[in-house]
Amino acid sequence: MAFAIAFLMLWFAWRAHHTLFDQIERVSQSMLLLHIPLLFFVAFLPYTTSLFGEANAGHFPEDGRALATGLFAGSEAVLLLTQGALFTLVLTQRLHRPEADLPRLRANAGVYWAIGIYWLLTAVASAWVVSAVPFLWLGTSLVAYGTVRVLRRR
Repeated sequence: MAFAIAFLMLWFAWRAHHTLFDQIERVSQSMLLLHIPLLFFVAFLPYTTSLFGEANAGHFPEDGRALATGLFAGSEAVLLLTQGALFTLVLTQRLHRPEADLPRLRANAGVYWAIGIYWLLTAVASAWVVSAVPFLWLGTSLVAYGTVRVLRRR
């Protein structure tokens, strides 16, 4: 289960990254700097995935399970928030191509900020309701859908 969740979340981030780079004209120094935490937490993800998997297999005491769940959710949150920051940076620094799909870039920025904050909240919640947190992650697509709906109304 841990591997499947991590794989899907990483695939979504990787796909968004390619979508973003298909729309840009140039890269700024700020964009390069944002890749430091992005790449660090991509490299850190197998470790937190392993901890989360071991903890949920019953190999850790309850407080260790909460910590492992929080680390996993926190790592995912940083990845998602970094993606949101990259999309926002492209928009604010006007690094996109003239023909770029700006509504899509704005929607992606909003979605990644929203689900990043959602995962960060689940990381914090793991200290109190560790067994419910993986079920909360199932709501990620609802958060993304709701964010898109709100952005379209604006």
